[in-house]
Amino acid sequence: MEDLMGNQQLNTLDDRIKLLARNGRLGDGSLWKHPNGRNYKLINTSTKPEILSVKQGIAPEIFKTGIRSMDLSKARGRFANAKPMFRLASTVHPIFTEYKTKSHEEIFSELKLDDFILWFVDDGCVYQRKDSNSKRYILCIGPSISTESRREALSVALHTLFGPKFGRFEKNNSKATIDNMSWFPPTWLGRVFVDGFESFKRRYGRSPETSSL
Repeated sequence: MEDLMGNQQLNTLDDRIKLLARNGRLGDGSLWKHPNGRNYKLINTSTKPEILSVKQGIAPEIFKTGIRSMDLSKARGRFANAKPMFRLASTVHPIFTEYKTKSHEEIFSELKLDDFILWFVDDGCVYQRKDSNSKRYILCIGPSISTESRREALSVALHTLFGPKFGRFEKNNSKATIDNMSWFPPTWLGRVFVDGFESFKRRYGRSPETSSL
């Protein structure tokens, strides 16, 4: 089990862009390139601008246009009372191009606590029983582990970070497919996540926990 707080110092811009690139492959972001362009950019969309603010705070140097409201008034199939959508797009960068072609297995081998904190912002939830003060953090990992090699690679990453008792992967319900699975960490990892959220806030000035809940 690694020193989780000790390896979280992302001092260089390249390190911070790599964190965002990994999140773009695993979370709600996407890597996009203009047909005539050379490098990719990262595009994040959300109904919660505070989530985009968390990602912007990691590397504000590459988010020069800021968070913008999207005009979806003419979007097909969109309900009139649908929530507004916001967009955060980076400048193009060769690191995004590098990560566009990386396999999930390669990406999993690089994961640190900050990666799971940021992935949680997109796809996580907290469950708390009425008869308990402890929180249970659950991360929807879906298609990211749709193959045996991906599940093995993510298991290795979790084992490295949190030790052998890192929890389990389970389908979200009895009828769910392999593309609809979640990671259920043990309850003791809740403290690790809380400390991780606080460390994230100190370094980037944004609280991922309050943004995602």
